[in-house]
Amino acid sequence: MPAPAREWLYSIAAAKDRLYFTEANQKGLFEWAPRRGFQRVADLSLVSGFEVPTAVSAEGTILVADFGLLRGPTVGDGTESIYQVTPSGNVRVWASGFSKILGLNVYRGALYVLESASGGVFAPGSGRVVGVGGMGHAPRSEIILSGLYFPTAMTIGPDAALYVANRGFGAAPGTGEVLRVPL
Repeated sequence: MPAPAREWLYSIAAAKDRLYFTEANQKGLFEWAPRRGFQRVADLSLVSGFEVPTAVSAEGTILVADFGLLRGPTVGDGTESIYQVTPSGNVRVWASGFSKILGLNVYRGALYVLESASGGVFAPGSGRVVGVGGMGHAPRSEIILSGLYFPTAMTIGPDAALYVANRGFGAAPGTGEVLRVPL
């Protein structure tokens, strides 16, 4: 299979000898492996309500997040979901009730979700990090950090802390920052 279009890549995750990434234009989850090259793992355009895949985590279970609609000043508050993708490409809702997801990280059995905006409006200061516990069970969530100004990325550092890129867009030049959040 040829490489997918690269105009709208949002996220990449490594697992064993493979790389998984989302491609928003084709609404797909793709995999790259050394001997096989590129292949589509899941066609997310077939999932009802899935608008723009923006985040992936491959820590044991492959999880893909939905950013939602890209138009209008309002946010479908709590209308985006996180989906589990099986190795055979089947997709099912794993957790729901999120808004404008741009990042996923798994650490010690908990999932951390970066929402660029929340609360029903696409506004500065409404971004947040939500912790989701109980992976594989009935998920429960708690707000870890709120008041973020359009955060755009999140990762877990070698010191077991979350690092969040804040003021990723819509802010004055030179005001971007990386926030450290101890777990």
